[in-house]
Amino acid sequence: MNAPPLLGCKELREASFLRLVAWVCVFWMVRSSSQTLVAETWDTFKVVAQFPHDPAAFTQGLVIHEGRLLESTGLYGGASSLREIDRGTGRLLRAFYLPSDFFTEGLAVGGGRLVQLTWQQGLALVYDLNTWEPLPSFAYQGEGWGLTHDSRRFIMSDGSHMLTFRDSGTFAMLGEVSVHDSQGPVKRLNELEWIQGECWANQWLSDRIARIDVDTGQVLSWIDLEGLFDWRSLKDGDAVANGIAYDAVSNRIFLTGKRWPWIFEVQIAPKGQVDIPQLSCLITQDDQFEISFPTFKGNRYRIERVKDLRSLDQAISFESLLGDGHPVRRRYRQDQATSLFFRVLSLP
Repeated sequence: MNAPPLLGCKELREASFLRLVAWVCVFWMVRSSSQTLVAETWDTFKVVAQFPHDPAAFTQGLVIHEGRLLESTGLYGGASSLREIDRGTGRLLRAFYLPSDFFTEGLAVGGGRLVQLTWQQGLALVYDLNTWEPLPSFAYQGEGWGLTHDSRRFIMSDGSHMLTFRDSGTFAMLGEVSVHDSQGPVKRLNELEWIQGECWANQWLSDRIARIDVDTGQVLSWIDLEGLFDWRSLKDGDAVANGIAYDAVSNRIFLTGKRWPWIFEVQIAPKGQVDIPQLSCLITQDDQFEISFPTFKGNRYRIERVKDLRSLDQAISFESLLGDGHPVRRRYRQDQATSLFFRVLSLP
């Protein structure tokens, strides 16, 4: 899908003023299938606050219960744990470590208990909600990845495109749904969180979160996390985004990842509602073109020049950049910009 051109400007040499030329194009593509595939939207984020997170924590599950931030960490060799974290400082308040042959995964509160998945042991570990005293565990088939609870039942992922519904009291399988977007099945569903009637899912090895309608399996929207944290700088291929916690009382959302040094509190909004670059152009005293526009943190932009508004497919890219929430200002020499038209694309 081509990105929609948003705004452009034209410098009029024969006049003493500039005229802005703006256009907006919105289009979508739905592929025919045995399922009804609907074109999903794209959301972005704004960081409200951030606080330290244990950079050794291999985060597999994150949940808030009665104001307490709880975390499940994975890996073998005694690294798997259940933790409570101070939400303001990131300080570890208490921890329960699993035996070295356990690799724990998703975490959720349901049926008045804490339930923690294991990756390949086929066990859902159960704890008293307040004392963390171990209770009889549940058995299940297949791998355990993400876990959440929608106030009626558990919802579980196994790394595929399927979500499984499980009984709050017995963990027995109640049903399942296949998750899909406009391109087909969405695989590698990982950490889950129930937020205002939607199941949110990290997608393993990607910088995005799927907002899922569990009745149909349809991805309603993708949240683009690019720019939240440069996990690739850690030079650790496993250090991907994985961890969504929602405080329903205060309506606050928290995100982190495996071995990330930060937990971020974020606000989510549709890209189309928060990011329409207001492009302005002028000629400087030294006869250069100056282009400026505001950016939204996490959104990607591309500056292009266009020889003719009738030939937008022949636009020449000057620069691509990632927005940081601050305005961008660029200058180009006359020999760099012989055409009179510029545009800025906000990319999905």
